[in-house]
Amino acid sequence: MDRSGLTGLIEDAQLVAEYGSRVGRLSPGLVEALAELRAGEDTPPLPEQVSRLYAALSEAVAAIAPVTLLDLRTGWNPFGEQPGRKLARFLFGFCGILLFIITVFCTALYNKANTVLAALHAIQDSRPTEQVARVFRMARMNQAEITAALAGSGKDILYQSFTRSVSDLQQLNERIAAFVPLAYDVRGALESPLRSLLRLVYLPDPRQFQAAPEAAPAAGPEDWRADIAKWQENYGTQAPDAPTAAAVAAVPTLSGIEADITAEYRNIAKFNEIIGIQIHPQAFPAFTKLISDIEDGRALLGAWVIPGLYGMLGAVVFHMRRILDPLMPDPSVARLIYRICLGGLAGVVIAWFWTPAAGPSGDAGAASFSTFSIAFLVGYSIDIFFQLLDKMVDSAASAVGKARPAS
Repeated sequence: MDRSGLTGLIEDAQLVAEYGSRVGRLSPGLVEALAELRAGEDTPPLPEQVSRLYAALSEAVAAIAPVTLLDLRTGWNPFGEQPGRKLARFLFGFCGILLFIITVFCTALYNKANTVLAALHAIQDSRPTEQVARVFRMARMNQAEITAALAGSGKDILYQSFTRSVSDLQQLNERIAAFVPLAYDVRGALESPLRSLLRLVYLPDPRQFQAAPEAAPAAGPEDWRADIAKWQENYGTQAPDAPTAAAVAAVPTLSGIEADITAEYRNIAKFNEIIGIQIHPQAFPAFTKLISDIEDGRALLGAWVIPGLYGMLGAVVFHMRRILDPLMPDPSVARLIYRICLGGLAGVVIAWFWTPAAGPSGDAGAASFSTFSIAFLVGYSIDIFFQLLDKMVDSAASAVGKARPAS
């Protein structure tokens, strides 16, 4: 070995010996080999001495792991505060907290979207307008029996069936009044992420949609509150003004089936007003577009945004654990960026494999919390992610190797 190579080997041995002695991981073999080589600095070292130093240095580096010789060569010293280290740690901690808040908010929005979609699907499946017409027909066809039951005579069974139907209709009406405004709010949050955090801090009280709103300036065509105002108007929460004589005279006179249908709908509206129901067969909105918009936003969150955030959060926690150890060097900025980006990408890839296929109602395609947990795990330990990929590749290669061409 030439003189420059021997000098570098001795310097590396000194670095490892100094660090190991101060952290309680000193290898006696390294000290002996280093002392033996230094004793004969004036004479060329023997090959046996160099070999013993190499072996002792290898054992000492393994003893101080996970600190490496490269870390010691950079001049890192755990026993002295380096300039700018506190500021860098503060900035990294602040970014970690900000990432955690964003992850929590997106997860809460995702859960709200799942709840709203389930409620809207249930409302659609219950067919509110058909249920309203059925209850009204029951009341009209059995008017005498219901009146007798109210007076204390008659068939109680029929009256109980009628009251049960009215109660079910009122509960459905309450669900509509509670979840439809929330659905518009969630859709607005999914369409406008930058404004959604402030918007969902205070969700509007569903009871305010049961009263006539105050006059407000006209909203833009893209404002989601204009959709709610339009739905509120069509939904029947505003009592229409009594028509004037001129307006009544201007309405064309209907005859035949048109007059019967018009009178039927007017009677249903009056019946709904009596029992406190705000579902009108002619004005009840279809939720197909609203459900489609929320499902699109939920799919983006569940398949891309949230798994990536959980993977990045796992990588941040991994580096925070290393930073908390005073005997570990702080990772470089480049290492932080690459590890966090890789954690986010690993979380997204995990969501591809662990998200179930979408079903007819759209609920089966929603990513579960276990998917996000696995995304966090692979972000924390990238080795697990690579091991999973290697197993999938090996399984695919084995399946291709066993395949036989068709004869």
